Amino acid sequence: MINGVALGSLYGLIAIGYTMVYGIIRLINFAHGDVMMMGCYFAYFGILMFSLPWWASFAAAIVLTAALGVLMDKGAYVPVRNAPRISALITAIGVSFLLENLGLVVFGGRPKGFETPDMFNEVYEVAGLMFPALVLWTPLLTLAILGVILFIIYRTKTGRAMRCISHDMETTKLMGVDVNRIISITFAVGSAAAAAGGIMWAMRYPENGADGHHPRFQGLCCRRAGGHREHHRRHAGRASAGDRGDPARGPDAGACRISRRRRLRPFDPDPPLPPHGADGNEAAGKVK
Repeated sequence: MINGVALGSLYGLIAIGYTMVYGIIRLINFAHGDVMMMGCYFAYFGILMFSLPWWASFAAAIVLTAALGVLMDKGAYVPVRNAPRISALITAIGVSFLLENLGLVVFGGRPKGFETPDMFNEVYEVAGLMFPALVLWTPLLTLAILGVILFIIYRTKTGRAMRCISHDMETTKLMGVDVNRIISITFAVGSAAAAAGGIMWAMRYPENGADGHHPRFQGLCCRRAGGHREHHRRHAGRASAGDRGDPARGPDAGACRISRRRRLRPFDPDPPLPPHGADGNEAAGKVK
Protein backbone atom coordinates (compact mmCIF):
# COMPACT_ATOMS: atom_id res chain seq x y z
CA MET A 1 0.00 0.00 0.00
CA ILE A 2 2.78 2.43 0.86
CA ASN A 3 4.28 1.85 -2.59
CA GLY A 4 0.94 2.73 -4.17
CA VAL A 5 0.68 5.92 -2.10
CA ALA A 6 4.22 6.93 -3.09
CA LEU A 7 3.65 6.28 -6.78
CA GLY A 8 0.27 7.98 -6.67
CA SER A 9 1.88 11.03 -5.09
CA LEU A 10 4.13 11.41 -8.11
CA TYR A 11 1.19 11.09 -10.48
CA GLY A 12 -0.64 13.70 -8.42
CA LEU A 13 2.16 16.24 -8.76
CA ILE A 14 2.16 15.79 -12.52
CA ALA A 15 -1.63 16.01 -12.69
CA ILE A 16 -1.64 19.29 -10.74
CA GLY A 17 0.47 20.92 -13.45
CA TYR A 18 -1.99 19.77 -16.11
CA THR A 19 -4.92 21.00 -14.07
CA MET A 20 -3.60 24.48 -13.33
CA VAL A 21 -3.01 25.22 -17.00
CA TYR A 22 -6.25 23.64 -18.18
CA GLY A 23 -8.27 25.35 -15.48
CA ILE A 24 -7.17 28.81 -16.60
CA ILE A 25 -6.79 28.71 -20.39
CA ARG A 26 -8.60 25.43 -21.18
CA LEU A 27 -5.51 23.98 -22.81
CA ILE A 28 -4.12 20.47 -22.31
CA ASN A 29 -0.41 21.14 -22.18
CA PHE A 30 0.97 18.08 -23.99
CA ALA A 31 4.50 19.35 -23.37
CA HIS A 32 4.11 18.88 -19.61
CA GLY A 33 5.78 15.47 -19.59
CA ASP A 34 8.70 16.88 -21.56
CA VAL A 35 9.02 19.72 -19.07
CA MET A 36 9.31 17.05 -16.37
CA MET A 37 12.02 15.37 -18.47
CA MET A 38 13.98 18.63 -18.68
CA GLY A 39 13.78 19.03 -14.90
CA CYS A 40 15.33 15.57 -14.50
CA TYR A 41 18.17 16.46 -16.85
CA PHE A 42 18.80 19.78 -15.08
CA ALA A 43 19.17 17.93 -11.77
CA TYR A 44 21.30 15.18 -13.32
CA PHE A 45 23.82 17.51 -14.96
CA GLY A 46 23.85 19.83 -11.96
CA ILE A 47 25.31 16.99 -9.92
CA LEU A 48 27.46 15.42 -12.66
CA MET A 49 28.94 18.45 -14.44
CA PHE A 50 28.83 21.23 -11.85
CA SER A 51 29.45 19.05 -8.79
CA LEU A 52 26.64 20.71 -6.86
CA PRO A 53 25.29 19.14 -3.67
CA TRP A 54 22.18 17.13 -4.41
CA TRP A 55 19.88 19.55 -2.58
CA ALA A 56 21.32 22.55 -4.45
CA SER A 57 21.07 20.73 -7.78
CA PHE A 58 17.45 19.76 -7.11
CA ALA A 59 16.52 23.31 -6.10
CA ALA A 60 18.27 24.77 -9.15
CA ALA A 61 16.51 22.26 -11.40
CA ILE A 62 13.10 23.27 -10.03
CA VAL A 63 13.87 26.97 -10.56
CA LEU A 64 15.19 26.38 -14.10
CA THR A 65 12.17 24.26 -14.98
CA ALA A 66 9.83 26.99 -13.72
CA ALA A 67 11.71 29.46 -15.92
CA LEU A 68 11.33 27.03 -18.83
CA GLY A 69 7.57 27.00 -18.23
CA VAL A 70 7.45 30.81 -18.38
CA LEU A 71 9.58 30.82 -21.54
CA MET A 72 7.32 28.21 -23.09
CA ASP A 73 4.25 30.32 -22.35
CA LYS A 74 5.77 33.57 -23.61
CA GLY A 75 7.29 32.09 -26.75
CA ALA A 76 4.64 29.60 -27.82
CA TYR A 77 1.27 30.17 -26.16
CA VAL A 78 0.96 33.95 -25.87
CA PRO A 79 1.00 34.43 -29.70
CA VAL A 80 -1.97 32.06 -30.04
CA ARG A 81 -3.84 33.19 -26.93
CA ASN A 82 -6.74 34.63 -28.92
CA ALA A 83 -6.57 32.08 -31.74
CA PRO A 84 -8.97 29.13 -32.05
CA ARG A 85 -8.38 26.33 -29.57
CA ILE A 86 -7.17 23.95 -32.25
CA SER A 87 -4.25 26.33 -32.91
CA ALA A 88 -3.24 26.28 -29.25
CA LEU A 89 -3.57 22.49 -29.19
CA ILE A 90 -1.33 22.09 -32.24
CA THR A 91 1.13 24.49 -30.66
CA ALA A 92 1.25 22.38 -27.49
CA ILE A 93 1.99 19.26 -29.52
CA GLY A 94 4.69 21.15 -31.45
CA VAL A 95 6.33 22.33 -28.21
CA SER A 96 6.32 18.73 -26.98
CA PHE A 97 8.12 17.52 -30.13
CA LEU A 98 10.55 20.43 -29.87
CA LEU A 99 11.56 19.59 -26.31
CA GLU A 100 11.82 15.88 -27.08
CA ASN A 101 14.14 16.38 -30.04
CA LEU A 102 16.08 19.10 -28.27
CA GLY A 103 16.73 16.66 -25.45
CA LEU A 104 17.92 14.03 -27.93
CA VAL A 105 20.32 16.47 -29.59
CA VAL A 106 21.69 18.06 -26.42
CA PHE A 107 21.63 15.17 -23.93
CA GLY A 108 21.81 12.18 -26.25
CA GLY A 109 19.53 9.19 -26.62
CA ARG A 110 21.24 6.77 -24.23
CA PRO A 111 19.58 6.16 -20.86
CA LYS A 112 21.43 7.81 -17.99
CA GLY A 113 21.41 6.40 -14.50
CA PHE A 114 20.17 8.94 -11.98
CA GLU A 115 22.22 8.98 -8.78
CA THR A 116 20.04 8.76 -5.69
CA PRO A 117 21.34 10.63 -2.61
CA ASP A 118 22.30 8.51 0.38
CA MET A 119 19.49 10.06 2.39
CA PHE A 120 16.94 8.34 0.14
CA ASN A 121 18.83 5.06 -0.14
CA GLU A 122 18.42 4.13 3.49
CA VAL A 123 16.03 1.44 4.66
CA TYR A 124 13.80 1.98 7.70
CA GLU A 125 12.21 -0.71 9.84
CA VAL A 126 8.68 0.04 11.05
CA ALA A 127 6.77 -2.58 13.05
CA GLY A 128 8.97 -5.33 11.69
CA LEU A 129 8.51 -4.20 8.10
CA MET A 130 11.31 -2.81 5.92
CA PHE A 131 10.62 0.37 3.95
CA PRO A 132 12.98 2.20 1.59
CA ALA A 133 13.47 5.78 2.68
CA LEU A 134 12.40 7.12 -0.73
CA VAL A 135 9.00 5.42 -0.42
CA LEU A 136 8.41 7.19 2.90
CA TRP A 137 9.82 10.54 1.85
CA THR A 138 7.88 10.81 -1.40
CA PRO A 139 4.38 11.30 0.13
CA LEU A 140 5.74 13.71 2.74
CA LEU A 141 7.51 15.89 0.20
CA THR A 142 4.48 15.74 -2.08
CA LEU A 143 2.18 16.92 0.70
CA ALA A 144 4.56 19.79 1.44
CA ILE A 145 4.59 20.87 -2.22
CA LEU A 146 0.82 20.50 -2.42
CA GLY A 147 0.44 22.70 0.66
CA VAL A 148 2.56 25.42 -0.93
CA ILE A 149 0.49 25.29 -4.13
CA LEU A 150 -2.79 25.46 -2.21
CA PHE A 151 -1.49 28.39 -0.20
CA ILE A 152 -0.62 30.24 -3.41
CA ILE A 153 -4.01 29.56 -4.96
CA TYR A 154 -6.24 30.29 -1.98
CA ARG A 155 -4.26 32.72 0.18
CA THR A 156 -2.51 35.12 -2.20
CA LYS A 157 -3.62 37.84 -4.60
CA THR A 158 -1.98 35.97 -7.45
CA GLY A 159 -4.02 32.88 -6.63
CA ARG A 160 -7.20 34.93 -6.50
CA ALA A 161 -6.35 36.32 -9.93
CA MET A 162 -5.85 32.76 -11.20
CA ARG A 163 -9.30 31.77 -10.03
CA CYS A 164 -10.86 34.89 -11.50
CA ILE A 165 -9.25 34.20 -14.87
CA SER A 166 -10.59 30.66 -14.76
CA HIS A 167 -14.10 32.11 -14.40
CA ASP A 168 -14.00 34.94 -16.93
CA MET A 169 -10.79 36.07 -18.57
CA GLU A 170 -12.27 39.09 -20.34
CA THR A 171 -13.89 40.49 -17.21
CA THR A 172 -10.66 39.96 -15.29
CA LYS A 173 -8.83 42.04 -17.91
CA LEU A 174 -11.36 44.84 -17.46
CA MET A 175 -10.64 44.81 -13.73
CA GLY A 176 -7.01 45.71 -14.41
CA VAL A 177 -5.38 42.30 -13.91
CA ASP A 178 -2.34 41.50 -16.06
CA VAL A 179 -3.72 38.24 -17.41
CA ASN A 180 -0.60 37.21 -19.32
CA ARG A 181 1.56 37.64 -16.22
CA ILE A 182 -0.79 35.51 -14.11
CA ILE A 183 -0.90 32.79 -16.75
CA SER A 184 2.91 32.79 -16.91
CA ILE A 185 3.05 32.37 -13.13
CA THR A 186 0.63 29.47 -13.48
CA PHE A 187 2.94 27.82 -16.00
CA ALA A 188 5.87 28.41 -13.65
CA VAL A 189 4.12 26.80 -10.66
CA GLY A 190 2.91 23.84 -12.71
CA SER A 191 6.35 23.32 -14.25
CA ALA A 192 8.03 23.51 -10.83
CA ALA A 193 5.65 20.83 -9.53
CA ALA A 194 6.44 18.69 -12.58
CA ALA A 195 10.17 19.09 -11.95
CA ALA A 196 9.80 18.03 -8.31
CA GLY A 197 7.75 15.02 -9.33
CA GLY A 198 10.20 14.20 -12.12
CA ILE A 199 13.19 14.24 -9.79
CA MET A 200 11.48 11.87 -7.37
CA TRP A 201 10.40 9.75 -10.35
CA ALA A 202 14.02 9.56 -11.55
CA MET A 203 15.20 8.48 -8.10
CA ARG A 204 12.52 5.79 -8.05
CA TYR A 205 13.27 4.57 -11.59
CA PRO A 206 16.93 5.52 -12.20
CA GLU A 207 17.29 3.87 -15.60
CA ASN A 208 14.33 5.53 -17.32
CA GLY A 209 13.62 8.44 -15.03
CA ALA A 210 14.04 11.05 -17.78
CA ASP A 211 11.38 9.44 -19.98
CA GLY A 212 8.38 11.75 -19.84
CA HIS A 213 5.94 9.68 -21.91
CA HIS A 214 4.69 7.31 -19.23
CA PRO A 215 4.23 9.95 -16.49
CA ARG A 216 2.57 12.25 -19.03
CA PHE A 217 -0.27 9.86 -19.83
CA GLN A 218 -0.61 8.70 -16.24
CA GLY A 219 -0.91 12.34 -15.17
CA LEU A 220 -3.61 12.93 -17.78
CA CYS A 221 -5.54 9.91 -16.50
CA CYS A 222 -5.22 11.11 -12.91
CA ARG A 223 -6.37 14.59 -13.87
CA ARG A 224 -9.42 13.13 -15.57
CA ALA A 225 -10.18 10.69 -12.76
CA GLY A 226 -9.99 13.34 -10.07
CA GLY A 227 -11.68 16.10 -12.07
CA HIS A 228 -10.26 19.56 -12.56
CA ARG A 229 -12.00 21.78 -10.04
CA GLU A 230 -10.19 21.23 -6.75
CA HIS A 231 -6.45 20.60 -6.49
CA HIS A 232 -6.59 18.67 -3.23
CA ARG A 233 -9.18 16.36 -4.81
CA ARG A 234 -6.79 15.81 -7.68
CA HIS A 235 -4.21 14.51 -5.31
CA ALA A 236 -6.32 12.67 -2.76
CA GLY A 237 -7.03 9.50 -4.75
CA ARG A 238 -3.89 8.96 -6.76
CA ALA A 239 -3.01 5.67 -5.03
CA SER A 240 -6.31 4.10 -6.06
CA ALA A 241 -7.03 3.36 -9.72
CA GLY A 242 -10.77 3.50 -9.04
CA ASP A 243 -10.84 6.97 -7.51
CA ARG A 244 -13.74 8.90 -9.03
CA GLY A 245 -14.48 11.38 -6.26
CA ASP A 246 -16.73 14.31 -7.08
CA PRO A 247 -15.35 17.84 -6.70
CA ALA A 248 -15.97 19.62 -3.45
CA ARG A 249 -19.21 21.55 -3.25
CA GLY A 250 -18.30 24.05 -0.55
CA PRO A 251 -18.37 27.79 -1.29
CA ASP A 252 -15.20 29.63 -2.17
CA ALA A 253 -14.74 32.74 -0.08
CA GLY A 254 -12.18 34.39 -2.36
CA ALA A 255 -13.42 33.71 -5.88
CA CYS A 256 -15.01 36.23 -8.22
CA ARG A 257 -18.79 36.52 -8.22
CA ILE A 258 -20.81 36.61 -11.39
CA SER A 259 -23.97 37.77 -9.60
CA ARG A 260 -25.30 38.27 -6.10
CA ARG A 261 -27.22 35.01 -6.17
CA ARG A 262 -24.74 32.58 -7.70
CA ARG A 263 -21.08 32.13 -6.94
CA LEU A 264 -18.59 30.34 -9.14
CA ARG A 265 -16.26 27.73 -7.74
CA PRO A 266 -12.56 27.79 -8.71
CA PHE A 267 -11.63 26.05 -11.94
CA ASP A 268 -15.25 25.27 -12.81
CA PRO A 269 -15.22 24.12 -16.46
CA ASP A 270 -18.92 24.89 -17.03
CA PRO A 271 -19.83 28.28 -15.53
CA PRO A 272 -23.56 28.93 -15.08
CA LEU A 273 -25.40 31.12 -17.55
CA PRO A 274 -26.38 34.67 -16.59
CA PRO A 275 -29.69 34.77 -14.72
CA HIS A 276 -31.51 36.67 -17.52
CA GLY A 277 -30.90 34.54 -20.59
CA ALA A 278 -28.09 32.79 -22.35
CA ASP A 279 -26.93 35.87 -24.24
CA GLY A 280 -26.57 37.97 -21.09
CA ASN A 281 -27.95 41.13 -22.71
CA GLU A 282 -29.59 42.45 -19.57
CA ALA A 283 -26.49 41.73 -17.49
CA ALA A 284 -24.36 43.52 -20.09
CA GLY A 285 -26.67 46.51 -19.91
CA LYS A 286 -26.19 46.71 -16.15
CA VAL A 287 -22.42 46.73 -16.55
CA LYS A 288 -22.66 49.66 -18.93
